[in-house]
Amino acid sequence: MRDGTLVRWAHPGGALVPPGEWLPLIERTAVISQLGDWVLATALQACAASQPGHPGVGPQLPLLEVVESAPVTALPAALATLRACTAVGADFVLEDFGTGYSSLAHLKRLPVGVVKFDRSFVASLVDSESDRRIMQGMV
Repeated sequence: MRDGTLVRWAHPGGALVPPGEWLPLIERTAVISQLGDWVLATALQACAASQPGHPGVGPQLPLLEVVESAPVTALPAALATLRACTAVGADFVLEDFGTGYSSLAHLKRLPVGVVKFDRSFVASLVDSESDRRIMQGMV
């Protein structure tokens, strides 16, 4: 079992703002790259700290989540980064599949172990026959 961590923004008023409220805004700026670097470095430091006396991180690397739009917008660079991380034992989850521009052709090229469909598909499975057919076909 792996632990998960979500990045939160601590509003000056003291409340924690969930990523869905601010992340889409910074995804369109250069700040997203800096945030990604910080999150990855912090996660790797936490993994290393949890393994005293064991250099490297190996099987205790975090399960890293990427949103569907991230690897599609710059696919060659994203593939190189994802493959470099998997080479040292990282695992990836592709989040929000079905909301961006990726296709099954893109999906099969990505070194991800888990695909999470966007909640808009999952939430409507009970009421929408077409959404059920899509999900059954994908699974």
